[in-house]
Amino acid sequence: MTKLESLKLELKATEEKVRLLKEIIELEEQTGEYVITVLWSENGLFKEEETYTGLVEIEMINEKFADVNAAVNMEKKYMEYRGYDKTKFEITHTNNKDFRYTGRYDLGDYSGQFTLENHILGHIEGLLANGFESKETCEEWAKEIRGIFHE
Repeated sequence: MTKLESLKLELKATEEKVRLLKEIIELEEQTGEYVITVLWSENGLFKEEETYTGLVEIEMINEKFADVNAAVNMEKKYMEYRGYDKTKFEITHTNNKDFRYTGRYDLGDYSGQFTLENHILGHIEGLLANGFESKETCEEWAKEIRGIFHE
């Protein structure tokens, strides 16, 4: 194979990569992604309007809620009781304007390390247990919530 033939093959492979990247970007734009925003918090470890987008960032905020909750609980256990820190959050989707979940996580009001995902799923279970929503509706919501954290 000549040098020219080799370069033409390399160029063709590069053009294919560019085509594939454009297709990936187009598909991502079509499917969109979830966004978690901390609207406000009484806890200084969260910033107002702090936004997390994409699976990696959503995994980070999910664990951050668990870690901060555990820290506030530890502080309550070994220091003077101080209550809990109210934190309001919202989950939206970039391509589905009808999807919006707004909730409040009371940091330090739950024992253990509850991720944001577990907190929301617990709320859904409570709705079902208290007869406020049907089993089918709660299962559908739980499936969607799990999808947010485990795309």
